Amino acid sequence: AVVEERKNELEKAVQAHRAVVAAQCRQLLSKLPKAAVDQLNFDALVDLKLDLEYNVVGLQVVKDWCEHHVKECLSYLAAGNIRNETRHFLISGAIGTGKALAAELIAKALYATGHAKAPEIQTRLGAGNVLHFATKESGEVREGDLREYGGVSIVSCRNKRMLAQKTGGFVVFIKREPIRIHLSTLTPTELAVISLRRMAREQAIPRSVTVELVQEMIEHKWS
Repeated sequence: AVVEERKNELEKAVQAHRAVVAAQCRQLLSKLPKAAVDQLNFDALVDLKLDLEYNVVGLQVVKDWCEHHVKECLSYLAAGNIRNETRHFLISGAIGTGKALAAELIAKALYATGHAKAPEIQTRLGAGNVLHFATKESGEVREGDLREYGGVSIVSCRNKRMLAQKTGGFVVFIKREPIRIHLSTLTPTELAVISLRRMAREQAIPRSVTVELVQEMIEHKWS
């Protein structure tokens, strides 16, 4: 009963927070002409803002890009121009740094601004789709996959040097420089936040359990 009560409290808090963020987004778009607002996906914009400000831990470089992308798009639309252009992405980072999550955030941002047809990573070719090519050191990615369908491609690899070797000769990247992102490992504090949130979803947590306490547990375990 206690667990269910805490979960209900958490759900109410989440809904209240979403309402606040939705109001902020409406204020942000209030000065845009209706034709410009119609090109955006409002609910996706709210979801993205929630992810950037609360739901997603770490990935600050990706969050910064998403925020810049949205602001740039709104500036273009406010000036009466078409949406800003998009580029392909090259993402590098060790295991556990969040390459797949980074690709998902980028897809959400592109959908929120109307650059993509869906908020999820797609598995099929098609204009307006966002595809993620997660390559390993021994894997290959074809340049044809990146330019045949007119969508946005995200190529990721654990090794930055290997990623450069695999894609360095691609004409599509020579003609238009891709956005390059390198992900750092999560800090102990970020790992503590993730652990605490996972615990909160699964069971009732006493108020004595704090981020600092979980951080100390992680550092002690890994030291």
